[in-house]
Amino acid sequence: MDLDLVIAIVYLACAVLLLFVAVLVGREDIRKRVNRVTALMLGFAALGPLFYALGVFVGDFISPRSWLYNTQYLWELFFPQLVFFALCFPTETKSYQRFARLKYAIFLPHVFHLLLTTVLADPDKLLELIDPSKMGTFGKALFEPIEPIAIFLGAGFSALLDGHIKLFSTVNFAYVIIAMVILYRGIRRVTAPQLRRQVAIVIYGIISALALYMVAFIFPALNILTLSASMVRAITLLALILGCGSIVWAIIRYRFMDVRLMVRQSLVYTLTSALVVGAYVLIIRQLGEIVRSLFGTEVPVLDVFFIIIALILFQPVMSQLDDLIKRFFIRDKADYRNISENFSRQVASVFGTEEIFALTFTVLKNQMLFERAYICLKSDSDNRLCCVAETQAGDEQVTYVELEEEVTVFLSRRQGIINFDELVNEAPSSPVVDFLSKLRTRYLISLVSGEGFLGFLAMTDKISGYRLNYEDITSLTTIGNQLSVAITTSKLYQESIEKQRLEEEMNFARAIQRDLLPKQFPRGDDYSLSAYSEPSRQVGGDYFDFITTPRNTVGIVLADVSGKGMPAALLASQLHAAVRSEINHNLEATEMLANVNELVHQATSSEKFATLFFADFDPETKMLRYANAGHNYPIHLSDSEKTGLLQEGGLLLGAFPGVTYKQDEIKLADNDVVLFYTDGLSEAENEEEEQYGEERIINVLSRHRHLPPAQIQQRILEDVKSFAGNASFGDDMTLIVLKVKKHED
Repeated sequence: MDLDLVIAIVYLACAVLLLFVAVLVGREDIRKRVNRVTALMLGFAALGPLFYALGVFVGDFISPRSWLYNTQYLWELFFPQLVFFALCFPTETKSYQRFARLKYAIFLPHVFHLLLTTVLADPDKLLELIDPSKMGTFGKALFEPIEPIAIFLGAGFSALLDGHIKLFSTVNFAYVIIAMVILYRGIRRVTAPQLRRQVAIVIYGIISALALYMVAFIFPALNILTLSASMVRAITLLALILGCGSIVWAIIRYRFMDVRLMVRQSLVYTLTSALVVGAYVLIIRQLGEIVRSLFGTEVPVLDVFFIIIALILFQPVMSQLDDLIKRFFIRDKADYRNISENFSRQVASVFGTEEIFALTFTVLKNQMLFERAYICLKSDSDNRLCCVAETQAGDEQVTYVELEEEVTVFLSRRQGIINFDELVNEAPSSPVVDFLSKLRTRYLISLVSGEGFLGFLAMTDKISGYRLNYEDITSLTTIGNQLSVAITTSKLYQESIEKQRLEEEMNFARAIQRDLLPKQFPRGDDYSLSAYSEPSRQVGGDYFDFITTPRNTVGIVLADVSGKGMPAALLASQLHAAVRSEINHNLEATEMLANVNELVHQATSSEKFATLFFADFDPETKMLRYANAGHNYPIHLSDSEKTGLLQEGGLLLGAFPGVTYKQDEIKLADNDVVLFYTDGLSEAENEEEEQYGEERIINVLSRHRHLPPAQIQQRILEDVKSFAGNASFGDDMTLIVLKVKKHED
C-alpha cells in the first residue's frame, strides 16, 4: 500500500505539472490555434494520472460500475486531441488545411466511448425505463413499436461494454500511430535550427511516451503482451516522465511555445524548491531515525537543532542553486540576454557590411525565429533605400526602392519596435510601404546614429506565429542599437580603407609622374637650365620636359592641365606621350601643337583642357623659337634689364578642334634669363587672399638675375613662400629657368 501511495503521489504531481503547463501555454496567447490545441492536449493528458491518483485515494468509495467511475475515460479525448496537435504543430499540415471542417470528426469515437461507459453503462436499466408493459396506454402506443429495436441496441451496447477496452485500445493504437507518423514528419517541415531543436525535443519526447504507453496498456489489452502490475507502473512512470519532461525541458531550456522568461523561472524555481524541501525533510527524518537508534528514544532537542540548521542552510543552498539554474537552464543561447550579449560582442569585431548583415540575419532568423528579415539602408549617393535580404542559399539579395521624405521623418523620430501598420497609416501611398507590404512585413526598427537616419530593420511574423514578447522586444531593441553603431563604424572603416587605398594609389601615381620628369637638366658651355615642380596634392597637372630634337636642339615643354589630382595627372601623362611623339617626327612647333590639340580634344571632354608652352632652343645660335598654347607668358629678361613676354601662339589645347598656332623667335644674348612658369606661382595667395602676381616675379628675377639658374629659382621660391605666409598653395607650381652665359661663368 505504501508503494501504491508513493506512485499515486508521483502521478498526482505529474498531473498537476501538466495542468500547470497547459494553463501557461493557453494564457501565453490563447488566440493562437496551436496554443489552444497544445493546452487542451496537455489538459487531457493530465486527466489520466489524475484519475489514477484519485482512484488510489478515494477508490474504495466509488463503485467500479458507476457512471462516476467511468468518467475516467474522459482522458481518452487526449488521443484525438493528439492527432489534432500533430496536424497543427509545428506548422499546419496540408491535410488540416484541406479538411478543416472535418477536424472534429476524429473525436466522435471517443465521445461515443465516454457515453457508452457512462450514460449507456447499464443497458438493462435503460430498457426497464422504456418497458411498455409498465406504462400506460400512451406509453405503450409510443414505445411498443420500437421495443425490438431498443432490445437489439441494448444487446449491442452490452456486447460493446464487454469488449470496449480491447475495441477502443485498438482505436487508440491507430490514433497513436497516426499521430507519431505526422509528428515525425513535422520535424522535417522546420528549417530554423533553434525552432527545430524545440520541436525535436517535444516530438521525440511525446513519441517515446506514446510508445511506452502502448507497451504498458494497449499491447496487453490486445493480448499482444503480458506484463506484471509493477512493470506496468514502472513503464507508465517512465512514459509520464518522458512526456512531461520533454515539454517542460523545451519550455525551460529553449523557450518552447514562446513562454516568457518569468514563467520559465517560476517553473524551474518551483520544481527545484520542492526538491530541496523534500530533500531536507528526508534528511531530517533520516537523522531522527539515526538518533533514535543511538539513544533508544526520541530527543526533541536534536530534532529542533536539525530544523534550525536546515533553515540556516536553506537560503545559501537556494542561492547556489539559483546560479546553477541560470547558468544551465535560463542562460542558454536562446535566452534574450545571451542573444543581446553575443550579438553585441560579435558585431563589434567585424567591420565588413556583408559580415554584419550575415550575423544579423543569423540572430533574427535562427535564434529569434523570424520567418524573414530585411536590412534597409538609406543610400549615401541618392534618395533611395537599399534593402538587403538573405536568400535560401545564404547569399544576399539587394533591392532599391525610392525613399520619400515623410517615411524618413516618421521612422527617424520613432524608437523601439514599430508596427508596420503605423507606417501604412503615415504614408499609405509610399513606394516603401508598397514594397514592404509585398514582403509581408510586420515589425520595423529604426536605425539612427549621430549622423542621422541610417535605415531600418524589417521583420515578418515569427516562424512559430507568436506575437513579440518582452524578451523579443528587449533583444530587438539591443540589436537595432548595436546594428546602428556597427553600420556607422563600418562606413568609417570603409572610408578609412578607401582613403588609405587612394593614398597608396596616389603615392604610386606620384612616383610614376616623377619618373616622367627629367632627372637631369640639359647644360652646355654657355647655357644652363634649372627646374622645379611641386603638386598641390599627391599628384598634379603640371608637366615639364626637356627633349633633344632630331635637329640637336633642346625642346623645352611646360604644360598646365585643368583640374587637380588624378584626372589632371592622367591628362598630363597623355600630353607627355603626345608631345614626345610629335617632336620625334621633326615637326615645326605650330604643326606639333595643332596635332596635340586634336588628340586631346578627341580623347577628352570639352571640360578637360591644358595650356602648354613649347620652346626650341638652339645652343649654337642661341635662337629660341617658341609657340604658346594659352599658357602663362614666359618672362625674358635681357642683360640690359629689358623685360619681354613670350606671347605668340594660339588657344589652349583640347577645348576646340581645328585650332592653328603661330610661332615666334628671339635671339638670346649673354646673361639673358628666361623664366617659364605655371599659374601656381603667379596666382599664389597670402592670408589676405592677395595674389603674388607677375610684377613680383619680375622684381625678384631682376634682383637675382646675376645668379646661376638654380639659385634664381631658389630666390623666387623663398620669396613666394614668404609672401604666402601660413596660407597653403592651392595649385601646382612649376618653374623653369634658362640662362645664357659664357662658359667661364
